[in-house]
Amino acid sequence: MLDVGSDELPANELIRYSLDTPGIHTAIIGIGKISDDPGKCQLTYNLTHAQVKSSALSEDQRRAIELIAAKAKEGRTNYFQKSFQDLTPPRDAKVNFGNDGVVVTWHTAYAGDAAIDRYEIWRDGAIIAELPFQPQTTKMPYQFVDRVHIESKESYVIKVVDKKGRVAEIHI
Repeated sequence: MLDVGSDELPANELIRYSLDTPGIHTAIIGIGKISDDPGKCQLTYNLTHAQVKSSALSEDQRRAIELIAAKAKEGRTNYFQKSFQDLTPPRDAKVNFGNDGVVVTWHTAYAGDAAIDRYEIWRDGAIIAELPFQPQTTKMPYQFVDRVHIESKESYVIKVVDKKGRVAEIHI
């Protein structure tokens, strides 16, 4: 009989975790065996456990699954997994001054162990906008237009804030 997962590393929890992560709508799931017998078919098992509602897991449930997964292969469970990193500032940030205002652009920050909550745009030490996080799904940068008419070059900061309240920033 085919074993899918194990008591130590339950595959159904890993599938639920992946599909319950904000911004994730697809999971790449390995298929070890396909069988006409649904009880022995990993494809059937995977599809059955992929039927999850968004945000169904509590933070405690998510953390418990993370601790289980960290035990498998020293936490590196696939060949394309990046090493852990803390929350990073937004990348490739730019400011363009024009007649209609100031256009601030950037590419997504990378989350650490908590999802990104929002971006904040600051001008000369004061917050001027909060933008809820949306996954960047194209190569086009995020964009914020500050409709101010300025005589001099203003100082801008883009801050990324994660769900635990941690901040990373870039000065542009």
